[in-house]
Amino acid sequence: MPLTFIKSYILFPKTDFDNYYGTQRTPAFAIGSFYENDEYKKFMFSSAIPNQDQISEIGYEINYNLKDIEVVISSTFRVQRDTLVAHGILKKPYTDTEDYKEIIKNNILYWRDGKWVNRNGIDKKYSLSL
Repeated sequence: MPLTFIKSYILFPKTDFDNYYGTQRTPAFAIGSFYENDEYKKFMFSSAIPNQDQISEIGYEINYNLKDIEVVISSTFRVQRDTLVAHGILKKPYTDTEDYKEIIKNNILYWRDGKWVNRNGIDKKYSLSL
């Protein structure tokens, strides 16, 4: 078998909620959540945060250009994390806000020229698209 050429390598971050519950080293892929939507030219999947109550998820919608990523917060994740924020255990902002989604987006890393960079470090000359 020939080696595969990887067009892009993207590392999705653990959240403060992941760290609070001491989940695995990296976010857990929610089995069965991957979906490709040709109409909107997006890949979609969720990372799951298992804990003692319910499985909480954060969804990611990744445009085919592999740069534009939207974060979708599940209601279970929002309720559980916001409860911890309200009790002063986790820091603000509250979960289902653009500020919190921006924190997640800014911590997504892309492998470029032998190093990890965030979305601000992606040079416009790079084409990540499929």
